[in-house]
Amino acid sequence: MKRKKSAIINDEIADLHEVTKNYKNAGIIIYEALRIEQGVPLFYKEHLNRLYTSGQLEKLNLPLFPSNLLQKIHKVISLNNFRTGNIKIYCIYDTNKVFENYNIFYDEVAYPTDKQYKYGVDAKTFNGHREKPESKTYDFALRESLTNFIKQHNINEAIMLNPDNYITEGSRSSIFFIKHRNLFTPPVSQVLPGITREKIVKIAAKGNFPVREKNIHLNQIQDFEAAFLCSTSRKILPIKTLNDHHFSLEHSLLIYLQEKYDTLIRKYIEGYNTEK
Repeated sequence: MKRKKSAIINDEIADLHEVTKNYKNAGIIIYEALRIEQGVPLFYKEHLNRLYTSGQLEKLNLPLFPSNLLQKIHKVISLNNFRTGNIKIYCIYDTNKVFENYNIFYDEVAYPTDKQYKYGVDAKTFNGHREKPESKTYDFALRESLTNFIKQHNINEAIMLNPDNYITEGSRSSIFFIKHRNLFTPPVSQVLPGITREKIVKIAAKGNFPVREKNIHLNQIQDFEAAFLCSTSRKILPIKTLNDHHFSLEHSLLIYLQEKYDTLIRKYIEGYNTEK
């Protein structure tokens, strides 16, 4: 018999189906997705800070999370009996921006395979972008359009374009391009300030690799040697093709960043377990 998945809604243990009911009837949702590795919620403080920032940008009254929120995340991990996966936190408001409930739940996602990390994935550009990229809110209409686009073209990711055909971000990821020993990425003012994106910028700076925030036009993608997606779920995932352009999958800077990011995660887990 398949075990029912559990969530926590406003401090109470509930069936995961209750979360679905909540968000389908929501007016506004601000949210975060945390990756769990070996039972550890990666970069927990950064994600929580961004959740509060999203609420402030949307001028929402944030719930006073209990001091034991971290323990509740571990409770959801225990209830669903997993060590690797994603946890989501939804703060749900009605159409008048009145807070209704918060939900902490296990989100079953398919992580990239070893083959995809080695041989890359396919992506295509999508004419559309998030109106408020700086805050992590759930845009139902855009999400549905992106999901349908990805399925229709049988690709791993859709890369959004603004009305002037400049690249912004993926449907669930940030994007970087590589040329020589330089990293290029769209300006943070035009994209969600991703947690993984921020870590990569710091890793590159520490390794003396310049990071340039730049408006990248659709017609300029052929100027770059390599490209990759990054996100909580994907970590650093090479792009094999973007539209009809092929990128290198063996660029030394790409491999360096992948190795350093994996090391960062390992050290974070070691430090987390030491603190406990």
